[in-house]
Amino acid sequence: MAKTKVPAYIEPADLDRLRNTVVGLQKHPDVLDPPISLSSFVADAIMAAVKEAERRYTQGRPFPARRRRDLPTGPRPGSADDSPVGPDCGA
Repeated sequence: MAKTKVPAYIEPADLDRLRNTVVGLQKHPDVLDPPISLSSFVADAIMAAVKEAERRYTQGRPFPARRRRDLPTGPRPGSADDSPVGPDCGA
């Protein structure tokens, strides 16, 4: 199955913590099924969150398909950080 890169931004410290967690799980003697890669760990975490949201809000069914293909990026209008986010906004 073809895979797609996830367009998401996280804090550098969170990315470092994520990487440390994956390596730590790979080396920990009590972990029976460690993640084989950062990508697999992130994909599993994302799908766990999606399934939990579906269980909680749609009786375990997928949410309805969105109308637009792309989602808005950056902070929500009126949030604490209204500065643009992304590679083409001069940040």
